Amino acid sequence: MSDVTTTDLYEVTMAMSYLREDMCAPATFSLFVRDLPPGRGFLVAAGLESALDFLARYRTEQEDVEAFADALRRPVQDLEPLLGLSFEGDVRAIPEGHVVLAGEPLLEVTAPLPQAQLVETYLLNQLCHQTVVASKAARCVLAAAGRPVIDFSLRRTHGPWAGLQAARLGALVGFAGTSDVAAAASLGIPASGTMAHSYIEAFPGEDEAFHAFAHCHPGPVTFLVDTYDTEQGVRVAARVLTDLRRGPGCAIRLDSGDLDALSRRARALLDAAGLADVRIVASGGLDEYGVDRLVRAGAPIDVYAVGTRVGVAADAPYLDAAYKLVEYDGHPVMKLSSAKVTAPGRKQVFRRAGRPDVIALALEEPPDSAQPLLRTVMRGGRRTWSPDRWQDARRRFREDIAVLPGSARRIKDPEPVPPVRSQALEELTASVRADIEARLGAGRRAAPPDTAVPHPSARGDSHVRRRADRRVAGTNGPWQVAPPRAFHGIGGTSPRHRREEARAMSAPAPAKNNDRSVRSTGSEAGGTWMRARVGDEIVVRGTAGGVIARDGEIVGLRHPDGVPPYDVRWADSGRVTLYFPGPDAYIRHVVTGGDHVPAR
Repeated sequence: MSDVTTTDLYEVTMAMSYLREDMCAPATFSLFVRDLPPGRGFLVAAGLESALDFLARYRTEQEDVEAFADALRRPVQDLEPLLGLSFEGDVRAIPEGHVVLAGEPLLEVTAPLPQAQLVETYLLNQLCHQTVVASKAARCVLAAAGRPVIDFSLRRTHGPWAGLQAARLGALVGFAGTSDVAAAASLGIPASGTMAHSYIEAFPGEDEAFHAFAHCHPGPVTFLVDTYDTEQGVRVAARVLTDLRRGPGCAIRLDSGDLDALSRRARALLDAAGLADVRIVASGGLDEYGVDRLVRAGAPIDVYAVGTRVGVAADAPYLDAAYKLVEYDGHPVMKLSSAKVTAPGRKQVFRRAGRPDVIALALEEPPDSAQPLLRTVMRGGRRTWSPDRWQDARRRFREDIAVLPGSARRIKDPEPVPPVRSQALEELTASVRADIEARLGAGRRAAPPDTAVPHPSARGDSHVRRRADRRVAGTNGPWQVAPPRAFHGIGGTSPRHRREEARAMSAPAPAKNNDRSVRSTGSEAGGTWMRARVGDEIVVRGTAGGVIARDGEIVGLRHPDGVPPYDVRWADSGRVTLYFPGPDAYIRHVVTGGDHVPAR
């Protein structure tokens, strides 16, 4: 199996349904962080390189389809439409190393809806994990106030791959080195390491251990001095370094105890021995809080080694991040769930020194002297630039952090500078919200949690379900949407075939029997004057005059006064779905038993 199967099952179930319904028009999903974790004044964008590598090689093979079928307990042939599917979309993203804030899209994907949906889990996994670790490491660099910081996290990270990522992310924000040999070899990060307490314990005493280590390594060495008695260990280290005429470039390491007091005593002993050039390295459960405390106390520590707490971002190990649909088939959509309202439309983030960031619509012109952060990094499933090096990301981080207000950089009780929304984005959000609420009835919320409702300009179900094999134009140029394969084993004819049959029907349809007649009322974008009863028929007009694209029977109401949405049993499939009428839909009220039911 490939990385394609590194996904949540519901991504597969949704993609199958999209393909069956011919819903393959371009969809834009935005990946953003809702709120900064506690104790954070900023985040550092990271994980984009891993995400782009995944998208560039994305292709479902036979063994992937078999894994999906096994998970769903379905015949393999039911999943055949997913075979050979590759990512052919566009990606706009904030490059790694940039400082980012809550609400700002780290990445936006525009691709045929099934493709954009299937990649959600992997993208969230990589961007969230790497962003949270990079942000923790960045705070360690700030706390050290110019002193070198080294990554010692490999043995405590959640797997070797996470350790490799932690080393890269540390280098990205300014770490001086890593203990991870694989990271040093593959990424060009300086390697750094000393010795363990077990090494000292294997010898009769510290004197023998230090001499043996120095003879094996003729260059600068670092002695671990706290295995038994720290002050005595410093004295032994000073004597060995003096005997061997070592000094410049060498160091001692403190790994336990009161690092402030011990570092002061060690500095005094080394200076008294004429070893002022020997540095002091501190380690042992440190993160930005411990480093900040020692720096503020004036501890004479030259280098900080951080590991466990940083490699797993112990105090804030996750992000409240989301990957939400913001546009489908050229029309903005949004979610109105309580406390999780999203903003519709594709977006851009503009940054200028001394001012809050502006979250705007993608096609807006930037404010004076502002720079757009999101760049097109993939078009048609292919990268548009060379893989980013950690050195490039480090440069971006240094530029951004230098102009970030000091209140946001504080280690304790930071105060983030929240971004603002452009007027155009605010107006679009208000417009889409108003249209959704009008469609559902005055004062009612739009949808159940996690349901994105199309903008009324989507022109109803027939427009959303138009043929998927047409050429469409995205922000970055035209691209071809591959027609979905027919589903075998699910039952019924294909949706495309059923629609062709439905479009051959004429409107309005005759009464079904002598006891029932119909009367029509229309819709103004699903306005509140549309009313229906159970048993009424709903008709969706086709693009040609007098042609019905689809019709069905209303079998359920969501509101007692008969306003949309409705549960509709569609004539072409027999399936019942929740339907939000668009401006091309109208109600045919049924009159039963000779009693006239007035149109409402």
